[in-house]
Amino acid sequence: MTYNYDCDDFGSARPDAPPPAREMKISAYLRVTLWARNRYTVNGNLIVMVGNTPSPFTRIERAAWTKYCA
Repeated sequence: MTYNYDCDDFGSARPDAPPPAREMKISAYLRVTLWARNRYTVNGNLIVMVGNTPSPFTRIERAAWTKYCA
């Protein structure tokens, strides 16, 4: 049996293949963002900007985006 490794179609993908690198990077970005969201949410509010300055959450989220998704 031969596999088409270049095909993005789920039905023809090799079931035992590891997830693509892009998928692993997006998962890492989401893990970091979820951690930061939980860490910096206070009383149900997530501050993203203080005046014109990004909050710690926003800085972490932007750094994760740059590292994993850009």
